[in-house]
Amino acid sequence: MLDKGMKKMNHKILIGILVLLLAGFGLSRLLRAPRLESNLPQNLIKMDSAEVSQVKLYPVVEGLQEVSLVREGKKWVVKKDNRSYAAEQSSVIGLLGYLAGLEPQKMVSRKKEKWNGYQVGDSSTRVVVMKDDDVVAEVRIGKTDFAAAPSSGGFQNPYGGGFGNPFTYVRLEGEEEVYTVSGFLEPSFNRTFNDWRDKSFLRLCQADITSLRFSYPDSSFNATLKNGRWFIDQIATDSAAMKNYLSQLEFKNATNFSEDPDPTTPALFTLAIGGKNSELATVKAWNAGSDYVLSSSLQPGVYFTSAGSGLMGAIFAGKKSFLRNDK
Repeated sequence: MLDKGMKKMNHKILIGILVLLLAGFGLSRLLRAPRLESNLPQNLIKMDSAEVSQVKLYPVVEGLQEVSLVREGKKWVVKKDNRSYAAEQSSVIGLLGYLAGLEPQKMVSRKKEKWNGYQVGDSSTRVVVMKDDDVVAEVRIGKTDFAAAPSSGGFQNPYGGGFGNPFTYVRLEGEEEVYTVSGFLEPSFNRTFNDWRDKSFLRLCQADITSLRFSYPDSSFNATLKNGRWFIDQIATDSAAMKNYLSQLEFKNATNFSEDPDPTTPALFTLAIGGKNSELATVKAWNAGSDYVLSSSLQPGVYFTSAGSGLMGAIFAGKKSFLRNDK
């Protein structure tokens, strides 16, 4: 009888300990939830992208100096100091999409002393969203990190092991809470002035091109489309070489902008691209010491350098490059 009584008592003690443990766990969750896990906003920023008139960026790579994206009509321009150029529209649209979709995964801290560790302090990239003269939102973009490696999926390390999905630390200006949001945000916001500029050099339809007029300092020649064949001085061109050349005129970008003033001398090189009834585009180039500066009629007043990009050689091809080897 004593043994049975002791067993019942032991069972009661164990059940009591289990209840206490469960109660303690529940209480800890309840106390911790308001601090870091529950009550997260659905989105950190409430904004209508269509109503945003300006985004002021203070990127680390620009020494925290202001770079502004400004809506002018249906287009966006990028401004810094007294410079203003057309912005790469897709990049601005992407940035607005990131801002509108800042959905927090979790809160990681409410302590100001931890801001620098997450790179969301005063020396981080700051983003200010404007609607006319009103500030819609202001956010700090911190460093990117990776979740613990999952059992499957995620980013795989080619040297062994794996990475979990990426996330970025962010903080709303004027608030102490630091959140994580999904994805690589830092490269989309911490960008130089030139990174935001429109890099379009040529946009043409190959089927519309009927003539090419090349003018060089020591020579000039014309390529003309006749009955579906291209000729230079009545000589048929190499069809593959001509097709390759024309295809790269359809969608040509240039990435290295020239910061020099507008050229004051006549261009040394000119390419006039003609269609059936009109000129489709013109490209000009000037000598700049060991380099060349180029501009196209697609973006008048915008100049690119050829250094490191091969832009000069790609546009101003030699006559022999279009002819068959036996010519």
